[in-house]
Amino acid sequence: MSLLREGYGDVNRAFLQGFMSRRIMKIDDIRVLLADILSADDAEHEISIEDINERIVSSYISKANDMIHDFDLEIKIMLDQRDRSKTYALINTTSDELVQLATTHNADEIAFFKRVLDAIFETNNTRDAEVLAVHDFAAVRLHKNPQQGGATQATQGSASQSTSGLTMVGAEAALGSFVDEGWLECSKCAHGDRVFRAGFYSLTTRALLELGPYLFQAYNTPADEDGEHDDDGSPTNGTIERVKTCHACREIVTIGLRCTDKYCKLRLHTACAEGIFRPNRTPECPHCKKGWNGGLPVGEEADRGQRMPRGNRQSNVGTTPRARVNSVPQPPSTRRVIRGARDTPIEEASQEDEDAPGEDDDDVEMAG
Repeated sequence: MSLLREGYGDVNRAFLQGFMSRRIMKIDDIRVLLADILSADDAEHEISIEDINERIVSSYISKANDMIHDFDLEIKIMLDQRDRSKTYALINTTSDELVQLATTHNADEIAFFKRVLDAIFETNNTRDAEVLAVHDFAAVRLHKNPQQGGATQATQGSASQSTSGLTMVGAEAALGSFVDEGWLECSKCAHGDRVFRAGFYSLTTRALLELGPYLFQAYNTPADEDGEHDDDGSPTNGTIERVKTCHACREIVTIGLRCTDKYCKLRLHTACAEGIFRPNRTPECPHCKKGWNGGLPVGEEADRGQRMPRGNRQSNVGTTPRARVNSVPQPPSTRRVIRGARDTPIEEASQEDEDAPGEDDDDVEMAG
């Protein structure tokens, strides 16, 4: 029995409805969804997920896209930054900046989300450490609107329309909502069997897919318009590149590796790096041709690397298999997490009190 249906029928409608209710799905989840729908459509034949191959998935995705194209919607595919598994997301193809959030969030929450993006791609994205994430305590402290606490370049536009801002409780609720809706993900700091709330917020695969054009436009700016390009990015053809792409797959990198030469423009997803640096070859950076001895981390591991001894900051991709097994990053200590949770907001508050009136507080300090 063919699992592909001619035309656009009830199976296609059920699949599109099921996908739209989730908005983002891994390919294995899509196979489960299709198997259930096809089994329900033909009670005499039970379809297993092994019967659903990628060609069948692509066919149903293609027909769904044909139906939603006129509504400026599209199901797009992107590889997960960590395991490179295929992820499909329903996105708005003609969004104006962050208009996707406007249906469920008010102006203050959208302005707050933009300030979180500023912290990710400006404050915590320097030549020394490309963290590209924001600690949860630092994120909550971005609850002030631009009039109350200053605004960075990317938030001075439509975000300035906000007049009241959010309370810290409101900011925590908004962050939770952004996580539930698939815009942000929050890592958890663990020690042994105990998991602490303190972690880092970063963009999800869905956010990178849907907000990609906006991110490039907002954060990759002409070098002559930004006097701090030595710290914030590397000029390439007159452009500051705060949003960088993988040398291998050309997709955005917020988790991965960079060359140990901090002026080199190479960025790689870890899985992509594994495919480039073969075990039996002497590894070298594909961009600057210098020796590759594991690279530096991109992502929240870069923040941990800032606190580690200098000799332990490098990654292990491109080293021997034995070296990779014996160099698994250790979880942060209990003392570090508790200290970050108790002390950092007090330290930041006292620093904020010392700022002169009208002075920008763009530079969010990384907590924890």
